[in-house]
Amino acid sequence: MAFLLFLASMESKGKTQAADILVAAKGDGLAKNTRVRIFWQDMSYVLLACGSRSCAALNPLSMEVQYFSQDKGFSYVME
Repeated sequence: MAFLLFLASMESKGKTQAADILVAAKGDGLAKNTRVRIFWQDMSYVLLACGSRSCAALNPLSMEVQYFSQDKGFSYVME
């Protein structure tokens, strides 16, 4: 039962963090976020998270999540 409560708590925290990122992306709050430049893309994205093989980034124009493999190459910068 404790494990289920832990998972529910983590899901709630993740949902709150995602909502905060979307609010910042819709406004001018993107300057506080890490921007990532994927080498084969023409624009920079807001870095959300990286796993062991892939990363997720938010397209600030379309508000869609872009997934990309770490082995293709990317760079990031704190703005």
